[in-house]
Amino acid sequence: MKPVLTLSIAALGGGAFYLLHLPLPWMLGAMAATACGSLLKLNLSVPAKLRNPTMIVLGLMLGTGFTPEVPGRLLDWWPGLLALTVYMTVAIWVGTLWYSRKLGCDAPTAYYAAVPGGLSEMVAMAMAEKGDEGLVSILHTLRVMVVAALVPWGIRLSQGLPLTGMPGSSSILDLSIPDAGFLALGAGLGAVAGKLLRLPAYLLVGPMLASAIISMAGLTGAHPPSELIVITQLVLGGAVGARLASVELAVIKRGLWASLVLTVPMVIVAALLAWGISELAGFDHFAMLLSLMPGGLGEMTLIALAMNIDVPFVVTHHMMRMTLVMLAAPLVFRWMRGRQRPLP
Repeated sequence: MKPVLTLSIAALGGGAFYLLHLPLPWMLGAMAATACGSLLKLNLSVPAKLRNPTMIVLGLMLGTGFTPEVPGRLLDWWPGLLALTVYMTVAIWVGTLWYSRKLGCDAPTAYYAAVPGGLSEMVAMAMAEKGDEGLVSILHTLRVMVVAALVPWGIRLSQGLPLTGMPGSSSILDLSIPDAGFLALGAGLGAVAGKLLRLPAYLLVGPMLASAIISMAGLTGAHPPSELIVITQLVLGGAVGARLASVELAVIKRGLWASLVLTVPMVIVAALLAWGISELAGFDHFAMLLSLMPGGLGEMTLIALAMNIDVPFVVTHHMMRMTLVMLAAPLVFRWMRGRQRPLP
């Protein structure tokens, strides 16, 4: 019954946000409603068997944004990728210092809570180093919630964009059999290949790469139908909010305060850096902004889709962030411990 209750609350929140014409309504409405339900101690959760299919749908949607011109543009994006690397390095150092001093976290907990990587991966790494995996989980969840809430509102206030739909998506009733077949092929082959290749977030990344290949080959220009995109947003937003259900209110209050004080300046710095890099390199300002944001891969790319901006640009930067985090984060932590340099 927990998934049914959770998704019902998520749907109510998404519907309310949609009727009020609020930005990115289905995801943010679901996240807000389930977060409130969690604070009221409702027994909420979204199991993996429901989350996993939505990751595949999101991956397919992202892949359809790639065109045959994308590979030739990759070398032109190096200023953004360099800025992302520098920004991440500073953000991790500042975040580790902040969580260590203000929340009294031990070294692995502070470090892996500050690294803007995937939630499950950072929790697993923290556990391997005997950190507090529960606190790492809640701090990552709160950071994603803060970023996912601030960015759409900021964009809407500055540009008046509604952020209510998904460009290019049509009803499932309008999807032709060949297009449906290519989407199913991308989903199946991508998920299997992603698992075999051990890609990070393979259920999202594998179908995304497979869909991108199919799109760049010109085999189909179809997007996943709008009904599946709405369900994906509801499940993703509901899953984020439902994570708070198992956490004590006092811990949530302390973590939320710490996340706000840390994340709001991070968002402001990212916005200023994005503006500077965009002016110098000629990038779209909002595309660069979303590329630097320390939010979740799924959440940030959904915002990019709703904005109808340069999806491949945003996806490439976040994939670079995920790759750097997965490869470098545990090595850097162990190197620092091996040299007996305690974290702040």
